[in-house]
Amino acid sequence: MAHCRQLESEKVEIVRHQLAEIIERFHRKQDAIKTAEIAEAFELHTIPGDVIQFARGQEVHSLLQRTGCWHHQVTSGGSPIAYVRSAASGAVRNEWSVQNFFVGPLAGKIHNAVTKLDAERADENIEVMLVTVPSYDLDFFLLRTDTATEIYLISTSSDGAGLIEGNFYSQEDFIEKLSGLPSAGLLTIDRQHRGSA
Repeated sequence: MAHCRQLESEKVEIVRHQLAEIIERFHRKQDAIKTAEIAEAFELHTIPGDVIQFARGQEVHSLLQRTGCWHHQVTSGGSPIAYVRSAASGAVRNEWSVQNFFVGPLAGKIHNAVTKLDAERADENIEVMLVTVPSYDLDFFLLRTDTATEIYLISTSSDGAGLIEGNFYSQEDFIEKLSGLPSAGLLTIDRQHRGSA
């Protein structure tokens, strides 16, 4: 099975405790959420959208920035139902807390991605990193070994440039296709501009 960086166990326990409090306060009437538990956790990386247009020929890993956040899959009965993001609280670096709680399709897409990676890329030498590119509205796993880098596209709202959810890409092909897309921010501005004309 592939591996990724692990969050310290005491921080995972804080996330579990806070998740239970969130459920008790806001979701206690939903049976699936009442039996929720933390599953996989991934350190969250990002790529700023403004570097994509100039990224041809570069290693994807060199474009990554750490966000300081962790993504935690939330399951009930083994099925994905939500995810939470945790990080240090403000200026107090040793305080850890849940920053966001989301119920949405990304939890299921990441669950499916993990299942596929376990089945098709079980090599122990593969390091897995979760990456989000907010300005292009996409999420992917970066898969690295000593000799190769590969991208597994988890989620995208774009239907252009040939990027398809659930597919593997070489980093060269991925950057080439991604740099051919307009950023989601530009699409939003363009749609707003055309709508106001």
